[in-house]
Amino acid sequence: MNMVELQEKFAYELGSSMEVDWDVVKVHYENMTLDGENHEMFVAIYFSKGVREQFDITPEGLDILEMLHRAQPAEHAEKWTWFDFEMNSSGKYNFSYQYGMPPQIAALYGKRNP
Repeated sequence: MNMVELQEKFAYELGSSMEVDWDVVKVHYENMTLDGENHEMFVAIYFSKGVREQFDITPEGLDILEMLHRAQPAEHAEKWTWFDFEMNSSGKYNFSYQYGMPPQIAALYGKRNP
């Protein structure tokens, strides 16, 4: 699968796995090899009627994230290391890919972007 197909699959998995009514879902995902060891973390939240709640991504969703991380965008030589994802309840979504040192991994390990 290419990146677009994986993005669509992740959005579908996330939306269909939610067991509550929600207005917006947001995921912050980081995956980077640092000092020879892979580090992966995420924060997933949804908003419903003005209330913010954290939730877990399903194992299937995490598998899709790993496949997405292995996929390389055709137009980029550098591999992305983190993204912010947002989807509204109508199914419209956006991935914002970033490069370099992910902020949460940097905070945990005292690293900085070069």
